Amino acid sequence: MSLSHSTLLSRGQSVVALTGAQTPLGQRVVQVFLSKPYRPFFSRLILLAPSTSTGRIDQRLAEDGAEVVLIPDGVEAISNALSGVDVLVDADFERSSESTLVLIHAARAKRIVAYLGCSGSPFESEEELPSDENPKIVALSWGLLMDDLKGEDLGHGPGGSQSSAAISPTEQPTSVKRVTLTSATDIGRAFAELALRCMSSSLAPRIPRHVRIAGDTVSWPSYARAPKRPDDLDLSRENENELINEGQYAWHWTSLEQMQTCPMFVSCRICPFERIADSTFTLQSQETIRTD
Repeated sequence: MSLSHSTLLSRGQSVVALTGAQTPLGQRVVQVFLSKPYRPFFSRLILLAPSTSTGRIDQRLAEDGAEVVLIPDGVEAISNALSGVDVLVDADFERSSESTLVLIHAARAKRIVAYLGCSGSPFESEEELPSDENPKIVALSWGLLMDDLKGEDLGHGPGGSQSSAAISPTEQPTSVKRVTLTSATDIGRAFAELALRCMSSSLAPRIPRHVRIAGDTVSWPSYARAPKRPDDLDLSRENENELINEGQYAWHWTSLEQMQTCPMFVSCRICPFERIADSTFTLQSQETIRTD
């Protein structure tokens, strides 16, 4: 455990509420909070889910110590569920602007120390957000979710085999752009680190409203399907990696190469990249690649 972690632990435990646990990313974030080295920092981890939600929270998260609370819609109901909470983490990056503002105002009503969410609306409209630090609002950006890569996103046909219609043997990309990919586990670690720092009067002021992390950055071939996100997805040059994980002392950021060796990843997804000298990725040979 690092010196900063030892210092934070000596200041007592915090109560964290998390929304979005019914999503794959949210489940992974919860697992990080419930695992070492972060579990000792939090006396309670409360998973908030709409009572009308069609998604289900994995029961194993509750068995591991998380508390599941179903709540109706509305600021008042959410505020009541936030009683005694120190930090609210919203791991649903597809949440609407309106729904996000409801969470922020509910957190404000209960004087929660910090709201940690995913970058995007309404963070693009600063005038809609509280101007003071009640609560402290932090938006996390990570480029693309590494765990969500599929063959068709990278110029491959469905089913895990490379499609001859997608790429011909002689085809070469006319251009490439650099895209940052970050694993769900690293996103969970970043949320946990931010939660700890927001509870520290000395560390919280150093955290900007927008925090960018970059797990790995790859070259994205022009013939692959473009990401359904803004073009500016290269976070490798300007990010807060050192603020969150100085010198990679807490953990080593997951690379796409490491993700390729994960049995779960290899069994259901395809990654047609290989490491090259300049620390980016390029397409492998045009041979058919299968995952079955």
